[in-house]
Amino acid sequence: MDDVTAYAANIEACMMDIVILLNQKFSSAFANELSTNQQLVLTLISKNQSLTVRKIAETINVSMSAVSQMISKMEQMQLVKRMTDPHDRRLVQIQLSEKGKQLIKRMEKTRHEIITNYLSKMNLHDLRVLSEKMKKLRDVIWMEGERRTDETQ
Repeated sequence: MDDVTAYAANIEACMMDIVILLNQKFSSAFANELSTNQQLVLTLISKNQSLTVRKIAETINVSMSAVSQMISKMEQMQLVKRMTDPHDRRLVQIQLSEKGKQLIKRMEKTRHEIITNYLSKMNLHDLRVLSEKMKKLRDVIWMEGERRTDETQ
């Protein structure tokens, strides 16, 4: 196994462990209110202001019908609202309701507290290096994703 493959395997294992552990910690804080997928959908909508069911389905790799059912449930919970796109009345945009915005604020606060608790146990030099390397990896992944999008269009 070459060096890149060995590092990739180690980094992948660490990333999976971190995601699973953080997800367990975070999800348990909101388990009585939302499923993990509902939490993810709320976060996506919040980051994008509004999204279509199709875009949500593509992003989380779930069928449009499953997302539509999830949105209907969240609409009944008064967390989201459906809005007709003023530029194209055939499109329906999903947006956060006021109650959804309040829940997102609580979720973000909880996520920040959980992550800060763990990161506070590292020294500043390690945090700076970790932050730089995580940004670099994110940028590489984004660039690769943009290149693939350009190739399919």
